[in-house]
Amino acid sequence: VHIVLSLEINADAHVRGYVGEKIKLKCTFKSTSDVTDKLTIDWTYRPPSSSRTESIFHYQSFQYPTTAGTFRDRISWVGNVYKGDASISISNPTLKDNGTFSCAVKNPPDVHHNIPLTELTVTERGKLIATSLLQCSVQGSLKSKAIYLCNPFGSLDHCDKVIFLLS
Repeated sequence: VHIVLSLEINADAHVRGYVGEKIKLKCTFKSTSDVTDKLTIDWTYRPPSSSRTESIFHYQSFQYPTTAGTFRDRISWVGNVYKGDASISISNPTLKDNGTFSCAVKNPPDVHHNIPLTELTVTERGKLIATSLLQCSVQGSLKSKAIYLCNPFGSLDHCDKVIFLLS
């Protein structure tokens, strides 16, 4: 009889976030062994176009966020090992946080497993540029100083009237 030890780890392949808005990097795992104080979780970061990786978070019974580097004071533990959750969050993300993150979990004797990669893309949140049709009416005659009253189409109750004076 052979006992197969198994540890399966899953993470989102791509995550999009916005500058200044907290981002969750999700990582879940399933193990054939019970969680003990020997379970470890390691998150690493690799910038784009680089082979250098940086350790940003370690867990073994307690949380050990990095105390140096790019993510110092910005990584938070949001997981729960007893529910198979090894997720972290990044506060105040910047464009410099773009890159590849990996989540490695070891739960002895389950130590051989895949290491999923998450590609993070942080962008500026676009400013809303609203374009709409205007519903206009003319008051007065079409002389040089006519007043045109306009409202955005479809939302007449929620907008002030816009007055155009043509000269």
